[in-house]
Amino acid sequence: MKNRHLQTLFPALSPCQKKLFLKRETIYLPDQDFIEVDWTVNKQEDKPLVILLHGLEGSSNSSYIRRTMQKAIDSGFRAVCMHFRGCSGVQNKMRRVYHAGETEDLNFFINYLKQKEKIKSQVFIVGFSLGGNVLLKWLSENNENNFISSAVAVSVPFELENSAQKMNNGFSRIYQWWLLKSLKNNLLKNDRYKDFNLTKNEIVAIKNFWEFDDKITARIHGFKGAQDNIYLLSNIKHLSFILWTIHL
Repeated sequence: MKNRHLQTLFPALSPCQKKLFLKRETIYLPDQDFIEVDWTVNKQEDKPLVILLHGLEGSSNSSYIRRTMQKAIDSGFRAVCMHFRGCSGVQNKMRRVYHAGETEDLNFFINYLKQKEKIKSQVFIVGFSLGGNVLLKWLSENNENNFISSAVAVSVPFELENSAQKMNNGFSRIYQWWLLKSLKNNLLKNDRYKDFNLTKNEIVAIKNFWEFDDKITARIHGFKGAQDNIYLLSNIKHLSFILWTIHL
């Protein structure tokens, strides 16, 4: 498929051929919140491990995650998908969520694997889109790491500002609409939007990622606004926090 939109939509709309069985584990974080991870059912087997990081509003139900997990099983690996906060289908306790430059939860999970799982086989990690941003930033912060054998970042939106502009034009707006719908629905659950001194109508009225990041993401994570970190885009150690997922 030479058309980029077909490449994006076909695998997302095509069901996986095999039924994937996963085992969920809840991991509690230092701030009293939690993340949830889904393991392939061969978790306890002494096989190489692949850690998977999904994209914006993704999860272990995302087609690209499920296909990669199935491929891992078929190739003699085991796999685990780490959900970013709020993406597992269970409401988190804290206002804090996730963004393209937030690496603390990933770092905690990797240390958890080192200490609790006592993994003796090789460990690999794959990040998709926003998860790729998070992965590359973590690698740059842990360049003396000897736990991860190899890492792969897929479809990473390195130039976040350009990606944001692209997502706001032409057919690409359908991706922005879909992702914004998910982001806004998560805020509307249990009236969480009230934490930001916004009304339900104001949340519904958000039209693009710039508005969402300016009104929501920046407030959660202590940024001045959606462009607060734009000037750091060229430095992989300080990737902007903007929530873009598909790089077209």
